[in-house]
Amino acid sequence: MKPVQLNYITKEYIAQFLPTNPIILEAGAHKGKDTLALHAQWPAGTIYAFEPVPELYEILKTSTSHIPSIYSYHCALGDSIGTTILYKCSGKIDAASSLFKPGDYFLNKPVQFDPITVNIRTVDDWAAHESVHTINFMWLDLQGGELALLQNAQSILNTVNVIHTEVNLVQRYHSIPNYEEIKTFLSSFGFQVQAEAFYKKTWGNVLFVKE
Repeated sequence: MKPVQLNYITKEYIAQFLPTNPIILEAGAHKGKDTLALHAQWPAGTIYAFEPVPELYEILKTSTSHIPSIYSYHCALGDSIGTTILYKCSGKIDAASSLFKPGDYFLNKPVQFDPITVNIRTVDDWAAHESVHTINFMWLDLQGGELALLQNAQSILNTVNVIHTEVNLVQRYHSIPNYEEIKTFLSSFGFQVQAEAFYKKTWGNVLFVKE
């Protein structure tokens, strides 16, 4: 199947592949803008939102606290359990923090990065601890950390039907996996690329749907 090429993969477009009450995992929730948009699209759904940057997490928690079906977690999701270094971004760009060290892509951009220590869990560890047995939909925005999350979510991944994920076409951060690596991994779980939306030939978002 040839992927649909879109300027932007809207939540309305994604809705055709999901039930009206999906269980959603959002990693890299930032201030909660997408979290609230996900809730608006699926008001009968449940959202588990993760954000490791302390200041952003506080905004996320405050902005979503009035919605009982949104659960927020102050941690990163990745390939380990405990603590790790996150390169926190600040300046005119505050949505580019990553577990990977920034590369030359960010030279001369209005942003700076400072290493901070954050809590980290794997999806499978979190799901077992919280007794979450099913996730219908993953919304991933981790600045290069998406594959590590997926590789450590293999128990819950068997229940997932749809994944919207950021992908990289160049090495914006050191040693990050590229789009083809994510595609290859997810194909082993029965996912195919449904739609692509690329920006400036450096990164983009891709919608994977399980066959």
